[in-house]
Amino acid sequence: MKIAITGLMGSGKSTVANIFRELGYPVFDADEVAKSFLKKDSKGYHEVLNTFGEDVLDEHYEIDKAFLAKLIFQNKECKEALEGIIHPLVKEALLKEMKHKRVFIAEVPLLFEAHFDQYFDEILYVDTSEECLLERLEARNMTKEEIQARLKHQMTRQEKKAKATYVVKNEEDIDTLKKEVMNVIKKWGI
Repeated sequence: MKIAITGLMGSGKSTVANIFRELGYPVFDADEVAKSFLKKDSKGYHEVLNTFGEDVLDEHYEIDKAFLAKLIFQNKECKEALEGIIHPLVKEALLKEMKHKRVFIAEVPLLFEAHFDQYFDEILYVDTSEECLLERLEARNMTKEEIQARLKHQMTRQEKKAKATYVVKNEEDIDTLKKEVMNVIKKWGI
């Protein structure tokens, strides 16, 4: 069984992924894999450099992720160019990792946007209210403008929930969330 965990930023995807890890399930982290392709001399590093120029480098010749994020959330063409580089690399790593595994779980924030949902049997959407989402993201020192700029580049809560096979609410305490996750695991029989 191939299972994807997804949701909007700040919804608690990583918290749910960590619950699975605590229960002994390895979880593929698509964001971490994507970041690894931005490291110096990785597969994506030189493509990003060729596409965006040396302005994306910091003083250590590493890709300045904050600068790159600002660039892509202000310019749709830049965002699409970066995704055209990184998404195929993440897809390749994802498919390689899931091959020959009876149970495979992955945390994939842009699951639907990258069209990776086709590789999964079950999709667990982590949902939270807009108020709770904003509160969590502001606690990460993001401004309302930064939050809105990023969220407008993702599918809406309603669109993602409609495509998911299971939805867990993450608005209460961790114990309540764990119970919801355990209920889903029981339904899957894994």
